[in-house]
Amino acid sequence: ATIYMAQNRDRCPGSVNDLVEDGQLSRSARTTDAWGEAFEVQCEPGAEPIVISMGPDRQSGSSDDIRTDQTDEEE
Repeated sequence: ATIYMAQNRDRCPGSVNDLVEDGQLSRSARTTDAWGEAFEVQCEPGAEPIVISMGPDRQSGSSDDIRTDQTDEEE
C-alpha cells in the first residue's frame, strides 16, 4: 500500500483489490478475509497503511475487528 500511495499522489487504496489491480500484489493474493468480506485499507498521513478484517460479525469498527496495527495486548 505504501508503494501504491507513492505512485498515486498519496491516494489510499480503497481495498486490497486496488493493490492487485495496480500490480502491487499477485493476482493469487487473498483479497477477502475468513468470512468472505473484502479487507479494508486505511491510511493516515505519516503512518503505515492499515489492513482491516471486520471479523466474524462483519461490522466495521466493532471489537472483533482484526487490524495489522493491533498489538498482542489489544486482542
